Amino acid sequence: MKLNHQMSSTAPSISVLEDTELMELTASGSPAALGELYRRHSSIMFSVLLPKLHDAMEAEDVLHDVFLKLKSKAGGYRKEEGKPIAWMLTIARNAATDKLRRHTTHRKYVDLKVNEIPPHTPAHTGLHADEVALLTAELDALPSQ
Repeated sequence: MKLNHQMSSTAPSISVLEDTELMELTASGSPAALGELYRRHSSIMFSVLLPKLHDAMEAEDVLHDVFLKLKSKAGGYRKEEGKPIAWMLTIARNAATDKLRRHTTHRKYVDLKVNEIPPHTPAHTGLHADEVALLTAELDALPSQ
């Protein structure tokens, strides 16, 4: 059944539509359909994300990102491959895994860079000629003691 996202007044309320119909509407750009999917499934998705991320704010951020992705990815959903909630949970788990990988990679990079800096190393290892000239002029302007 192909749905038009601008439902007429004789069309059923969006809240009575099946998830597959909501996915079709979301794919065609219906914010109401996306909102209904969020209303129906955000709590279960959050409950899957929270134990994986161990942080409520991170889980909320990922959940928000997932629904932003659904706006553009809804057209990729195929009902033959399973229920919409299973598809959305897969996107959510993948997004959480990506976030954890980015965090781990970032942490390793920061730790590596911190460990590479020898103690008492100045922030800049050398001065540019214009900086030397400016410092020399400033030092020359200081009164001698």
